[in-house]
Amino acid sequence: MRALNVLLSVLISLVMGCAVLEGGLRLIGFAPPESITQFDSQFGWKKRANASVRRSTREFDIELRTNSLGLRDDELETEKPAGEHRVL
Repeated sequence: MRALNVLLSVLISLVMGCAVLEGGLRLIGFAPPESITQFDSQFGWKKRANASVRRSTREFDIELRTNSLGLRDDELETEKPAGEHRVL
């Protein structure tokens, strides 16, 4: 019984230590980078609609943006004007 108590106390101490370490790293700027993707149960991963993320290093500085459909493109017209025929 004593060995079980020691084992549990060591495990709890390790978990609390890891939580404190992760919180400290996030506070000083080592947080995971923001992403424009989100999980989708049907497709796996997809881009978020109207998302904007900046990535910068010494070599480049870029801003990634998505439109209302989640595409990295200009805003698209989705409605067909009256009297117009479209062929794919």
